[in-house]
Amino acid sequence: MWSTCVTNHNHGYNTPKMSNFKSQLSHILELSGELTSITELEPLLHRIAAAAQELTGTESAGILLHAPASQDLRFVTVTTHADVILDIPIPLEGSVAGACFTGDEAVIVQNAAADPRYFRLPEEISGFAARALLAVPLEYRGRRIGVLEAENKRDDTPFDADDVAILTALAAHATIAIENARLLRDLQAEQGRLESEVAARTVELAQQNRQLQTEIAEREAAQALVIRQQRALAAYEERARMSRELHDGLGQALGYINVIAQATETLLQKGESQAARANLQQLAHAAREAHAEVRGDILDLRTTRPATPLDLYTALRAATDQIQARYGLRVILRLPPQEASPLLAPHTEEQVLRIIQEALTNAGKYARATRVEVTFSRIGEQVQVTVTDDGIGFDAKQRESERQTGDRRPASGFGLSIMRERAERVGGQLEIQSAPGEGTRISLLVPQGFGAGSEVESIAGLRVLLADDSPLFLDGLRQLLLSRGVSVVGMARDGLEALEKARALHPDVAVLDLNMPRCDGLEATRALKAELPEIKVVILTASEDAEPLYEAIRSGASGYLLKSLEANSFCALLAGVLRGEVSLAPGLAEQLLTEFARATKAPEAELLTPRQWDILRQVAQGRTYKEIAVELFLSEKTIKYHMGQILERLQVRNRAQAVAYYKKRET
Repeated sequence: MWSTCVTNHNHGYNTPKMSNFKSQLSHILELSGELTSITELEPLLHRIAAAAQELTGTESAGILLHAPASQDLRFVTVTTHADVILDIPIPLEGSVAGACFTGDEAVIVQNAAADPRYFRLPEEISGFAARALLAVPLEYRGRRIGVLEAENKRDDTPFDADDVAILTALAAHATIAIENARLLRDLQAEQGRLESEVAARTVELAQQNRQLQTEIAEREAAQALVIRQQRALAAYEERARMSRELHDGLGQALGYINVIAQATETLLQKGESQAARANLQQLAHAAREAHAEVRGDILDLRTTRPATPLDLYTALRAATDQIQARYGLRVILRLPPQEASPLLAPHTEEQVLRIIQEALTNAGKYARATRVEVTFSRIGEQVQVTVTDDGIGFDAKQRESERQTGDRRPASGFGLSIMRERAERVGGQLEIQSAPGEGTRISLLVPQGFGAGSEVESIAGLRVLLADDSPLFLDGLRQLLLSRGVSVVGMARDGLEALEKARALHPDVAVLDLNMPRCDGLEATRALKAELPEIKVVILTASEDAEPLYEAIRSGASGYLLKSLEANSFCALLAGVLRGEVSLAPGLAEQLLTEFARATKAPEAELLTPRQWDILRQVAQGRTYKEIAVELFLSEKTIKYHMGQILERLQVRNRAQAVAYYKKRET
């Protein structure tokens, strides 16, 4: 309708009003360049309002901008308050400006007081009353951004088509300028935000660099400490080995030489030269053997005797013949029939042979026995060896008390301790029964299957990290593993300490207690497998509950063992972990299958662990992985690992889908 009015002007006569209209249009074109040069939004809005007032010859003009968030118009500027930006809400329904914004054309109100659409809030705030008003939409590329208004013609003439055309033309140029100013404002804000982020990131990277340098220094110090500890441990183990070897070899030989020398001296005093000469020959033979053995120890060749006899029975017969000759003992061997396969593994045979030698030597040297009986028998999958003598005996209870308190006697007491160590090294048990005047019975029980399977050899040298909040259990487990040749590189009291030591020590296997303070075994397993996936993890627990068993396997554990397991079974299962097997304590496999079947039908709440729901909740709140890691005392890698598990368990493809799933679940 208004364009028709403008067309009529073009076909009318060249009246003064027509000339004024053309002059105003020309002035709008000049204003266009001025408006686009104003880059700040507030001065631009004031200039547009002033131009509207000037071109329409009105007492006041103002601009209303659309607010998408509140779905209304906001009266932002008016010429009667040219020094401020207002924020007066104007509803889309029930107002002249709203009718213009939502309608198809400009709106003219010649008598504002009588029009029900006249919204009086601006009048109440500004104190300016509109008698008549003209409103045209601000539209940019088919999208309306607000309304341009003019109020009260100065000459009190009514608004006409020329006023509509002039204000509409100005609105077209004004809208472009407003959008450009808004875009520039947003770009500047984004630039400021990016500069702030770059500055913050620079500070963060500098802090991380300092932290990394500190961690590198700490790790180097920890590695240096580990190397010193390993050297000290190696030296200790070597001293212990040399002590045992010297006791078993040179110590026994010197003891024998001492006894024979005293006997020879007595014979010479009695004038029994022939018997003394025979003793001297035995002394010479024993001295040559001791010399050869010492030389072998020095050169680490052990040429006089193989470390692992090919035939236990042959080696045992040779040893008993030698001891019978030295001490005048009568040794009776009761051996099982020879079989095609060895009764015990070579490693176990070596220790059993040494234990029997020590028992026979003690019987002849200290117990003054005349008869010793050595018996082999099978008890299920175990082999029992008993050594019984008719000597003077000793107080076994007192000797055991001395052993536990560390008060070892220099001779036989030390030998008994070495015998126990040898038994424990091959997963065996040693029992000593003796009383003064009643002889001595030594009973050795070793697992045949354990020895035959060479499980001790397969875990020897293994580097293990232990974590348990019980100091007693921790020390006991350490002793058990050390006795089987396993290197315990570190011990921790909780999951967080275990993580720190795993980063510094890089063990082959981490054995973690299920229930620990600060960070339990399951949480530590997830963190370890996320950060150090090459480390195998074994969970220890006192309970046979299937739920944590299932969660442990899902978290990456390679084994789940009960603390009540017999030592040999524990080592056998540990050897299975090294072979890449998932090792479970006996009876737990069926529970795992049952729990797996139950978990496949688990309700929604059990899809994730409580910790994973917590992480997903914080991610849905917009928190970064780093922020979550700091709050939960975990590494950022661990949080990322958890998110991977969350995506897999919820069967979604990305984080956005996981967040959407969480929000839908919470509504």
